[in-house]
Amino acid sequence: MGFAGYGQRDPLQEYKSEAFSLFEAMVAHLREAVTAQLMRVEIVPPEEQQPALPPMEAHKLNPNTGEDEMAFASASLVPTATANRDPK
Repeated sequence: MGFAGYGQRDPLQEYKSEAFSLFEAMVAHLREAVTAQLMRVEIVPPEEQQPALPPMEAHKLNPNTGEDEMAFASASLVPTATANRDPK
């Protein structure tokens, strides 16, 4: 590229074409490197099973009161034994 001006060529066009050829070479090298790494990947089966995740819980806080509106949905509708006892 150093003598592009002496060869009656536009130095800017020579710079662009050289930069593009270097870019294409870089992309080709990157493709080869990625392909080589993918060919070496070895899938290892898990040795033990993952523990089961706990059940999901939903919460919705009321912005005015700060109360959890979904707390009533998870509350039991069956009265408990302590609520039925006579206070003597």
